[in-house]
Amino acid sequence: MNGAYLHLLVNHLPVLGALFGLGLAAYGLARSQPSVIRAALGVFVIVAVGAWAANWTGEKAEHVLEEAVPTVSEAEIHEHEEMAEKAAWTAFALGALALVTLGMAWGGKELRRPLVLGTVALSVAVSGLMGYTAKLGGKIRHHTEID
Repeated sequence: MNGAYLHLLVNHLPVLGALFGLGLAAYGLARSQPSVIRAALGVFVIVAVGAWAANWTGEKAEHVLEEAVPTVSEAEIHEHEEMAEKAAWTAFALGALALVTLGMAWGGKELRRPLVLGTVALSVAVSGLMGYTAKLGGKIRHHTEID
């Protein structure tokens, strides 16, 4: 198991997790179900952890790829790496805000709607950044299929 393999294992978690959490939060808000909203907030914390793992394995994947595929585009790797850093920091903020929101509702207290809405709004940004980062990562090895 090398760095590229590890990166491929973990990099989908923040991308898909952000979308899943966003859908779960939207459903919970639409149905006024605090337990579903709490679950979505938990997913956002997992997204932050997944973003850290993807970021940590990315450098290792880059080294493997540069050795295995000498024709790989340095420019595409750099562009993906720069966007991944922005996406990861935004995901870290999302995870922190989700933890604060959950913490303020600890012990069965009511969720604070402004915090929930702010967290959901930030999750929209994270979903977009993660999706774009994934597209840039895919272009590194799948440039013929991705525009």
